[in-house]
Amino acid sequence: MLDQKRLIDRLPLAAKGFRKIIRQGLFYVDKTALVYEIARNSHPKFLSRPRRFGKSTLVSTLEELFVHGVKAHDGVESCFKGLAMEKLWHDNGTYHVLHLNFRLLDRNAHGAESFKGNFAKALDDFALQCGITLREQDITAADKFLYVLSKLPDYSVVLLADEYDAPLTRCMQSGSKQDVDEIVKTLQDFYAVVKDLDDRFRCVFITGITRYKDTYLFTAGNSITDISQQRLFGTVCGYTREEIKHTFGELLSLAAMTHYGLSLQEALREEAKERMLDELALWYDGYCFDEEGATSVFSTWSVLQFFASASNLFDVYWYDAAGVPAVIRNKFRKCDYVQMLEELNVGKPITVTRDVFINPSSLDSMEPHVLLFQTGYLTLAEGYKGVHLLSPTVKLDYPNTEIRKAFSDMLHDVFLPEGVLGDRYRNGNGRANPEFVAALQRRDLDTVMNIINGYFRTVDYEGETINKEVTATAFMSFFIRDLLAQLPLSNRHQSTGKPDLAFDYGQLRIIIENKFVSKEEGASEEKIAAALKKAQEQIKERHYGETVDTAEPCRLQLWRIATVYSARKRELVSWADADG
Repeated sequence: MLDQKRLIDRLPLAAKGFRKIIRQGLFYVDKTALVYEIARNSHPKFLSRPRRFGKSTLVSTLEELFVHGVKAHDGVESCFKGLAMEKLWHDNGTYHVLHLNFRLLDRNAHGAESFKGNFAKALDDFALQCGITLREQDITAADKFLYVLSKLPDYSVVLLADEYDAPLTRCMQSGSKQDVDEIVKTLQDFYAVVKDLDDRFRCVFITGITRYKDTYLFTAGNSITDISQQRLFGTVCGYTREEIKHTFGELLSLAAMTHYGLSLQEALREEAKERMLDELALWYDGYCFDEEGATSVFSTWSVLQFFASASNLFDVYWYDAAGVPAVIRNKFRKCDYVQMLEELNVGKPITVTRDVFINPSSLDSMEPHVLLFQTGYLTLAEGYKGVHLLSPTVKLDYPNTEIRKAFSDMLHDVFLPEGVLGDRYRNGNGRANPEFVAALQRRDLDTVMNIINGYFRTVDYEGETINKEVTATAFMSFFIRDLLAQLPLSNRHQSTGKPDLAFDYGQLRIIIENKFVSKEEGASEEKIAAALKKAQEQIKERHYGETVDTAEPCRLQLWRIATVYSARKRELVSWADADG
């Protein structure tokens, strides 16, 4: 009999380094063959991956390798015993390892000065570790590091910098440009030392979520190699299908028993595990970080959380843990995310130029779709290496079901204040709002629109009105999703065009065509009346909702509604039954 509790206890759910994972007997997916590829030469390397994909475990594996090697030490076996690295590693050198976790350095920082103080203190500790006394004039982290390196022999230092961009994204959230500029300058000075004294380093490995040139890491002429999209390292973070099957085979069988009602004997068979993997893949696989498009991985965090759930629930785990980065929040207030959602939801990948994708200049000016890729919300839809120079494009798409569901949640969180709309839909146990449902059933248009307007009044505009990019229709889609605890059929295509919003409830299909009256156009009765008339005419002329889906057993009852949103009043100001 499989002991589910014992197996769950072996999952590395908390933030644990490689050494603790091995010493505590937790599940470890052997990535050490790829770690060897990072460590085998002294060329500085950079890796970008989203949060919760295993970057910190990767860095701590390198730290263990350079501190203790692969042989027994201090009376205990090597952490690499039985792993691929044990046979690959033949370096017996002793190194000074500087491991900088920038997320920890920034954890209690309230501005650039406190971060710089934490950074400098980390260099104080490193100097002490190396047995070097710093000079009084060594104040900044760069000064301290320069002096320490000057006292150490060539090829003797290992620099491991994890989440180098954490202090910058935190400062962007606070909105302090001065803090951002000061931290950028601090990082530039530090990495300038790394570049100028590169002969001191046995290994330099830096990770982050975002990649851009502001920090000097990726400026022209710098020697660091970005391995983020190299095929060799496409699976260095995240789990492959074979790795899950090999490492978590018993947990797969337990999940198969839960989901398919199998006996233990049936669940232990290969076909049961493959079936479970297929379903797991639909939810959590599909992340491609490979320029050739040849490899993909599952979300590390989501797979672990799925196995940790006693009932093996498929849910939106990664988004709930990662949240909405401030940089994404700021980007989506300014871009046409509605069009992007429309394209993705009908299976059309987003296309960006290869140069914009590979060479983003600054975090603030980064193209939104590139930022979504770097932060884990989009993935490579296909490889881009070798694309003809006349068409240098990169295609991005949803990786899986989890992100498809999380995307709408993300936009909720970006635009709507916390606590206004609950987590009914996200948690999968939602109940429709009875007042809204009753109004739909009796076709009480005034009540339906007044309920929706109640939600509009809660929207966090941050001093700005809704504009044509952040459309009122998108907000109505969000509201209806929560009021009915189901996703609307937003912007449903048909041969004659597409209405702004379509959703079904029972045997009723509701079509909404909305017109936008800008702040500059005012809110005169004439403007509003003309906009409402235009919406009504468009519904009728284009026969919105009249196309019968072949999958439907019978024709749904149509309720077609024209609405007008006023940017000045920040609500729907007029509505009418298009057929009444």
